[in-house]
Amino acid sequence: MVNKEKFREKLVRKPTPKDIKWSDLRSFLLGLGFAEEQGSGSSVRFYLEPVGGQRGLMILLHRPHPEKVCGPLMIRDVVQTLQAWGVL
Repeated sequence: MVNKEKFREKLVRKPTPKDIKWSDLRSFLLGLGFAEEQGSGSSVRFYLEPVGGQRGLMILLHRPHPEKVCGPLMIRDVVQTLQAWGVL
């Protein structure tokens, strides 16, 4: 399990980090309350249940392979989505 506050600081750092492991990103999202659903192949959906009449949030990612490190574009997209929804 990752330390949420330290990991959050790392996510929003500029320039976008290139060394974030998939397992750390997954643990962070699960720690925020997202549910994980395996899609076909390497696709993974993370759902955040709706609260107070709002729509739920869904993030669709592709698990990196063969390396286990997320690309900076994936990290930037996740950060922008979480910030737009007020989760981050």
